[in-house]
Amino acid sequence: MNLILWTSSTECLGIHLGGPQSANLGDGNGFVNQTMELRQDFGDALLGTCLETLEGGNHFRVFRQNGSEANSGALFLAVSQEEDLAESHTIAPNGYDVGRDAFVGNATQGSPSFGGKTYTVQAETLAGVMPSGAAGVNHDIAIDGNAILLTVTID
Repeated sequence: MNLILWTSSTECLGIHLGGPQSANLGDGNGFVNQTMELRQDFGDALLGTCLETLEGGNHFRVFRQNGSEANSGALFLAVSQEEDLAESHTIAPNGYDVGRDAFVGNATQGSPSFGGKTYTVQAETLAGVMPSGAAGVNHDIAIDGNAILLTVTID
């Protein structure tokens, strides 16, 4: 299994130049800020996010759908692949689709266990749920319009 480790620390040695992002999940709440942001930490919770800044890697922002018009409780993950520092640590070309696919690939490999529980993840592609292209997309990066529904089963 190819495991990517994540940490809730969005800072590298106390430095974080980004800010919270917002999204409209169609649940009646309008645009809301992310619940949290997690960055790839390369197995080092203390300095790993510094490596993610220097070498590039994935990160994701979490939003919960809980409004009066769609109170599913679902977590929406906005995943992206980041460039290395030489490329100004920007989102890679096609970085939203690439980041999503890498995340899903890692999430669906094997059946990890923790604390006596085993986790199984199934993925289903929801084709065309968003318009493809760059219109209205952060950083004007084109997307394919697909989303992946991940269903996690805990045994």
